[in-house]
Amino acid sequence: MRIDKITIEGYRRFNKSVINLNHGNFAILAGANNSGKTSLIQLLDFVFNNSLRRSLSFNDFSISLKSLLDKRIKKLNLPSNFDGDEFMNFIDYIDENIKIKLQIILSYDIEESIGLFANYLMDLEDDMHSFYFEYNYRLNTKKIREEFIEQDTKSAEILQEIIERNTESIYFYADKDFNNKKIIESKDFKKLFHFEYISADRELDDENLKNKKITTSIISSSDSTDRNSIWDSKFDELKNKIANDLAESEIDSSIQKEAQQVLSDLKDSLDNVSKNEIEALEAKFHFNEKNLLNLIKDSLLINYSHSTDEFLFSLTEESQGLGVSNLIYMSLQIDRFRRTIQPTTVNLFVIEEPEAHMHIQMQKVLVSYIETIFSKQKNLQGIITTHSTEIVKNVDVNDIKVIRSENNFMNRIVDLHQFIVNNGDKKFYETFFKLNFADLIFSDAVIFYEGDAERMYFESLINRKHSKYINLTRQYISYCQCGGAHAHKYFPLLNELRMTACVFTDIDYDKEREELEGIDSDKSSNATLNSILSGENKNVGSIYQQQRENRRKNIEVFTQTCHDGYSRTLEEAILYNLLFPIPP
Repeated sequence: MRIDKITIEGYRRFNKSVINLNHGNFAILAGANNSGKTSLIQLLDFVFNNSLRRSLSFNDFSISLKSLLDKRIKKLNLPSNFDGDEFMNFIDYIDENIKIKLQIILSYDIEESIGLFANYLMDLEDDMHSFYFEYNYRLNTKKIREEFIEQDTKSAEILQEIIERNTESIYFYADKDFNNKKIIESKDFKKLFHFEYISADRELDDENLKNKKITTSIISSSDSTDRNSIWDSKFDELKNKIANDLAESEIDSSIQKEAQQVLSDLKDSLDNVSKNEIEALEAKFHFNEKNLLNLIKDSLLINYSHSTDEFLFSLTEESQGLGVSNLIYMSLQIDRFRRTIQPTTVNLFVIEEPEAHMHIQMQKVLVSYIETIFSKQKNLQGIITTHSTEIVKNVDVNDIKVIRSENNFMNRIVDLHQFIVNNGDKKFYETFFKLNFADLIFSDAVIFYEGDAERMYFESLINRKHSKYINLTRQYISYCQCGGAHAHKYFPLLNELRMTACVFTDIDYDKEREELEGIDSDKSSNATLNSILSGENKNVGSIYQQQRENRRKNIEVFTQTCHDGYSRTLEEAILYNLLFPIPP
């Protein structure tokens, strides 16, 4: 059983976004800081997990939904006018339209056991091997209606307050169109999912934890009740021995005597304050498996060992730095989750920003380990969020989902696998993306250039003091070295990501030309320049004409013109303008 698709609507910065998981066993959610990666993972944690570390509130509704709600409240024209029928129409409207929605599509192989899911099967066709679930975080319109009608003063402000404090969560199972839906209890829904989440705030900087991070992880990942675990029968033997030793020590009796003396001293005062039935205090040992496990955690310390020709010595965890501890800790957590996979449930493991405290080589090691684990486990899926160029560069480009910021503080998710399927040229994107373009997906804008001279020149223009391009220094600019033969192949991706880009490329007309006469008829070998020309007259004259046109597109191509002395390259153009500067 696996998740094929998760659709999220009306949540924070996401009006409607899709996370496809039907390609490969894990997905990379890549985005710049503040792009909404953590928001998405927190929502998944709340919906799938049994933990109570996260809950939703009215503030989690998207800006669009809040704006829509505000317009509908203003339309009621409170408090000057209260129309009961109009208010009921308002209630019906917000009940239907103001909600956070998360839809999940699961699939299974025909030979799989679906016993745990059998009660939620609504499509009975032979060729259908899917389950459909939906989570809603919505307004409790029944309570809103009842509370507002009881108000003596019916103002917009009071209605807003009532709305914000009356929300509810509901789970459904549904048909493939999500039209026919039936309620499923939250606890029953969460039994279908084995979910774990390693948060970015995993307290790596806490001195008490970082020195024993690996120790704690290994102990926690071992089930003392499992007879096939590392504990074998030793755990029970140790528990019984300590329990017997505690009993024989009579420490409990000594503590009881001291407590009894304290009670005796307080008895008269207690009787004067209130009637009570306390006659004595009893101290008893209650030593169980949990106590023993905590004792072992506190007492055991796993060190790194290192040997030389002369002797063996140990190094504590903190001696290797947070990066090593983080790498080993996450690897152990993934392995523990892998060993606890439940074959009858959906198994989803999420890691938020694993690159914390890791240098580039460590990130490569982690990605390689994750790929190995997930490729071997058919029924194990994972989601990794990152803003690391190195992690993005070292995974399959088809596994990457890019979170891009839009206008009005909204975001969307671009699925690179789906993009490649729709646009073809799979080999080009898979090859060139890994080479040097991984940071493109995190940037605000892109500058394509031909060679090192161009890059140095552009960076100097942007970064010099009092530059008229000073605003560009506040943006994340990706510099991509790509000649005119290939730059145009990135245009579909740039459009999909809705990015602004400048392409600086050489005009590349006939090298053998020694005179200007007839130059307009020459052909350029630059495929990118030729791609932006319309009609059949793809020649130098057409390029010069195109360069004179107004520029309003998100992708613009710049090259040398007649104003640069008919030069063929940037270097020649710079030299010409130095020798023959344009008068001010």
